[in-house]
Amino acid sequence: MTEITSHKTPISVKVGTRVYKDKIRYWVNHYYGIKPDGKPDRYFEYLDLVGYANPKNQEERARNKQNLKFAQELADDYMAQVRANKYNRTDQKLKGLWLIEHIIEWSEKTYSKDSSIGAYQSIVKHLRSYLNGRDIKLSQVDKNFCNNFWTHLQTTESTMKGTLGDASSKTYMKKFKYYLEQLVNADLFLQSPARHIKVGAGKSKGKDFINREQLEILENHPTEWEVVKRYYLFASYSAITMAECIKMKFGDFDQDDNGQWYANVVRQKSQKP
Repeated sequence: MTEITSHKTPISVKVGTRVYKDKIRYWVNHYYGIKPDGKPDRYFEYLDLVGYANPKNQEERARNKQNLKFAQELADDYMAQVRANKYNRTDQKLKGLWLIEHIIEWSEKTYSKDSSIGAYQSIVKHLRSYLNGRDIKLSQVDKNFCNNFWTHLQTTESTMKGTLGDASSKTYMKKFKYYLEQLVNADLFLQSPARHIKVGAGKSKGKDFINREQLEILENHPTEWEVVKRYYLFASYSAITMAECIKMKFGDFDQDDNGQWYANVVRQKSQKP
């Protein structure tokens, strides 16, 4: 009879070994049954053990025996957890994964546009700020963590202008919630720990602009920081952002058929010329 997986507890947990470059590698195979698509549903837990494919002395033979005993005891312990209804499949998959490390790897595999990857790099920056530069295991990301991170995005002074704008903090939290939902789809979480957080639509901050008359006053006013003034005026008149100005080279400037100069740049945010 075909046994359909429950996605919660294994039918069996067995030790596996493989010879690789004269060494023996060990793992524990958590077998959950058959998926609806007919394929085996397994989780391979690789162990930090190395044995000898061709042991040359008693010490190496003893190491092999000790490794196999440890692996078998671990497999037996998992089956004991199953019988006691204490086995948690998600804990097994999550225990070797780190939040920041995983979100970077996931975003680079998921997206091809620099702007999309950059959005998650910004989230990583705020996660590092919230965690004081540390990383944590994915298994530690719970409702309390998500609540506190959401508060951090809304209140922490993390920019030159102070706190993040309402629209920015909500955009980051929505993307973080989306990431966690993908972990549910990958069978790493049973449900998203941020599912209960209602973000809502963001409100953009009002912006203050310098008008042309004010720019002309600056242009005609002498200053000891003339290079900085010229840099600022160029950015203002051309509407090229500071980040894009920093990356510009002389080769980015050219003249058209009428002798007019223009700058040929790619917008960093939209990746459009």
